[in-house]
Amino acid sequence: MAKLIVPVLPHEILGLHSVLDKKIRDAMRISPSELSEELRSMLEIVDELDRTFKVNYRDSNFVNQPIHSLLQSVDDKLRPRYIKIESQANKFLKAWSHHPELSVSLEAIRYQAVKTRLYVASLVKFTDDKWDGQSVTRINLDTLIHRILVQYVYDKEELRNSLMVLNKLGTYHLQESAAYLIFRNLISNAWRYRKKNTETRITIFQGDFSTRKEWPVELTPIPCQDGFTDIHVLDNGIGIDELYLSKIFRPYHRGPFEEATLSDWINPDSATDTGLGIGLSASRVAALRLGGDLLVTSKLGIGSDFIVRLPSTQLDNVPLTNQ
Repeated sequence: MAKLIVPVLPHEILGLHSVLDKKIRDAMRISPSELSEELRSMLEIVDELDRTFKVNYRDSNFVNQPIHSLLQSVDDKLRPRYIKIESQANKFLKAWSHHPELSVSLEAIRYQAVKTRLYVASLVKFTDDKWDGQSVTRINLDTLIHRILVQYVYDKEELRNSLMVLNKLGTYHLQESAAYLIFRNLISNAWRYRKKNTETRITIFQGDFSTRKEWPVELTPIPCQDGFTDIHVLDNGIGIDELYLSKIFRPYHRGPFEEATLSDWINPDSATDTGLGIGLSASRVAALRLGGDLLVTSKLGIGSDFIVRLPSTQLDNVPLTNQ
């Protein structure tokens, strides 16, 4: 398997720090003087984050050093500072719970610090060089899907009743953790972003089903490529506006949920949890790690088809290799 170089640039992490800085300054503008001084100490931590990052991790280092080793060092040095901001925000939230507007701003700070910490940690996990050729086993995807449904925590029975596998998905030589991550995220998203007052349908199938009755005519099918097998996770949920499709796999991007423009579409059970913007990015990295890709075709108000594109390495006709 070819070694994957994940395009992670310093400005992405620095950009997250910039957002955190802005949220702290927003809170300072509406906070009493005694709290404002304490929030200023948070700004000093963010400045310290940036200084530490810039001094130790120049742009050239991201080119010349193994990306996983570098990100592991980033995570080790920055994580304690993120946790310190989270801890301070929690303390201020308790002390100022009687101030609704300020509480919202403090919660935004805490949430941003959590998201930034988790984002950096996810980059460490999904750029791990040990993924290349390690723990490749025979994975039956039908069994894997069943296990995901059994282990799903929320609305388990409702989800199982809404999901249908149309044909046998087959057995592959894959890294199980990567395959599990991909399909767990796609099924979870399809369930999370379902439409209100609509019977949810999640259909999983292999191959070209664009001519079947299950395929929404409004969706533009993506043809398969020679040497690959496509496995589709098709839903009739809220869909994705074409303005966001080119960005949907970017780390930390949550599409329209940044502006909450689709709140009327989201099922009420999902409206309070629009994710961290990490799952799809990590899933695509995992698909690339497997030698394939993750693609999507979608239409707002109609639904989405996420395509897990895998090399045609089914057990019956392709020998197992770790190259």
